[in-house]
Formats: sequence, C-alpha cells, structure tokens
Amino acid sequence: MGFVRRHAASTLNYLSEGESEVMKNLQNEVRFMREADIPAVAESLRTVFNGEPWNDNWTEESALEAVQDHLAMPKSLCLVCFNGGRCVAASLSNIRAYSNQYSAYLNEFFVLPEYQGTGLATALFERTELEAKARGAKVIFFSTTKGSRAFYFYKKVGCFTVGDGVLFVKPLK
Repeated sequence: MGFVRRHAASTLNYLSEGESEVMKNLQNEVRFMREADIPAVAESLRTVFNGEPWNDNWTEESALEAVQDHLAMPKSLCLVCFNGGRCVAASLSNIRAYSNQYSAYLNEFFVLPEYQGTGLATALFERTELEAKARGAKVIFFSTTKGSRAFYFYKKVGCFTVGDGVLFVKPLK
C-alpha cells in the first residue's frame, strides 16, 4: 500500500498548440537544482509564497537561506524548472529513514502563477515521485492548506489525507 499513487491524466489538453509545445519543452527541462540556481529559486519562492493565498513574509535573505538549507540537507532531492534563466517551478524535498522504510519529505513545492494550470506542476510532481522512489522512498509526506488550489492539485495527482491525522504548530516564545 502506498500513500502516493500515480495519476496519468494530462492537463495539457486545453492549451493552444503553441502553448502546449512550450509546456512540453519546459517539462523536459526539469532537472536537479545546482548551487548556482539558489538565487533564482529563492526569488521565485518569494514570488509564490508572498502572494495569494499564502501571504507569507519571505525576505530576500530568508528565502536564500531556506533554499540553501534545502540543497545542503542530507539526502536532498531538489528539482527545478527554468525558462529563459528564470526559475518557474521547484520541488524541494529530502529523503530520510522512517520506521522500517525510507520516506520523502516534500518541504516546498511551487510553480509561478503564470505557469499554474499548464501541466508543469504535474510533470514536476511526477518527477519528484520518480526520483524519490529511485532513492528507496515508499511514501511522500507533506502538508498544505485544506481547500486551497494546492490541496486540489495534490488530490488530482493521487495524494490523499491520512485518516484523522492533524498538523500541530506551537509558536516558540
């Protein structure tokens, strides 16, 4: 039994022929993140998560530090997609032992707003699954906001919530 199931439906059907071809080419450009990519990935992270619906308060410094930390994690699995020198999507995760298996922890996953709904997120998520599985992971864990566009995307690609599990947060004073 796996927590993540493959979803084969294509989201490129509604794009014009030219747009569809551009997105197919971008999907082929999903690659492992390199140290030189950090500033561009950090800038895109800020763009996505400082906007709706997340409304975070990422600074240039905090985004750079977060992306650097992801790449430096043991067993990091960081994938990116660039278009014209601009990071348009990223999947920042790591693999670790959990119980009697390896698990992937998807820490950040984002696609710039103008690329959402094009199939790029699906391609990036599927590549994340493929790479995590190749590293021995049996499951991908992550969280998102219930009812958000991201929530419905994850359901569409075969993810599901776990029973009556909850995510706790405790501010540290």
